[in-house]
Amino acid sequence: MTVTEGILQHSLPQAVGVYGGRTYKLSKKTNPRARYIRGEEFPLVLQAEFPVDPSEDKSVYSDFAAFAQELAEKHDFFKTLIRKHGALVIQGFGSDCPKRFAKFIGSVAKGSQWIPYEQNGVAHPRITIAENVTTVNKSTGLSRLYAHQEFSRFKRYPSVLTFFAKEPSETGGHETITHATELFDKLIEKYPEFIEQMIKKGVYLTQTWPYEQKLANGSVYSWKATHSFGSLIEEDDDLEKQKAKAGLICKEYVVDEFEFTKDDGLKLHEHTQPVRRDPYSGNPILFSSLPGYYAKYKLDLEKNGSSAEPAITYDDGSFIPLEYLDYLLEQSIECCYEHPFQKGDIVFINNYTCYHGRTPYGTQNREILASFWDDAPEYKVTPSELKYGADHV
Repeated sequence: MTVTEGILQHSLPQAVGVYGGRTYKLSKKTNPRARYIRGEEFPLVLQAEFPVDPSEDKSVYSDFAAFAQELAEKHDFFKTLIRKHGALVIQGFGSDCPKRFAKFIGSVAKGSQWIPYEQNGVAHPRITIAENVTTVNKSTGLSRLYAHQEFSRFKRYPSVLTFFAKEPSETGGHETITHATELFDKLIEKYPEFIEQMIKKGVYLTQTWPYEQKLANGSVYSWKATHSFGSLIEEDDDLEKQKAKAGLICKEYVVDEFEFTKDDGLKLHEHTQPVRRDPYSGNPILFSSLPGYYAKYKLDLEKNGSSAEPAITYDDGSFIPLEYLDYLLEQSIECCYEHPFQKGDIVFINNYTCYHGRTPYGTQNREILASFWDDAPEYKVTPSELKYGADHV
């Protein structure tokens, strides 16, 4: 058992601790590519420092996890930085081992009073790799994964996302992070009427999960998948039982309004209010997955012309001018911070204030793992809706 000798020094965002007679550090790194959102550096990058080379003594990973847990318990270290800066990058972890990442992130979560986020409504297949650690969307690396906030259009969504670089790609696959306040500021400066209309009317999104669709990588995309709507489905359930159980998951975790299509797909009707206020900073945010949705819709328009069903409208069914959505998509790319992963990098994202995605990386191997967390129910706060006018500044 590691003997904890305590934190020697703690001054955000620096920390030093001694465990088993050895010193561990987290130190702020200069980040010349950082963006500044209303005066706050985005993202914040910290360097992990071990007393010995981890390849020579792997016990340092257990001590480092204990160090992280104490920082979280006694000083709200990670929680404070993630909420203040939107995203936090830790470099120097150095390991490609999912179990070590799971141990570290589990220790941070325990000290931060986070609980594992139960994923339902996931579009693409995810595989559990270690405790509370899964794969991410690997459908294709040939195209960009556009900006979105995880499950933001559903009833339940996580507060913190973490990503771990097990095997970065050498040809791209960078993590993209866009701050939701900067996106709001860009929109209200150029198209204040778009913000006003979203506040007044809300936004309607629709998405259909297929019954079974084989993807290019061999996996099956289906609403029956465990991480989608199939967590209650048993092997011998007939189709009607499968649909009934999927409906229970949908209503509890995702949306109230849905239907099954003629080809047995599960179509969701999502009524959302994207214009919100971050409960931690008080800043206005655009809490949504609109850029990612619109990017797909725009591709459908290019392929099918006007026959493509609008995936995004105002909630009363009225049309959203495409110039608004084009600008939103453009700014989600223009304002994004690109993080080129190195092996062992850990990225924390405040899901309320940040959109995430990735750049293309071709056909090369790339393995980035994810672990999603939420505040315990007694501490859970959510982004509140804004009124138009003085309330948004």
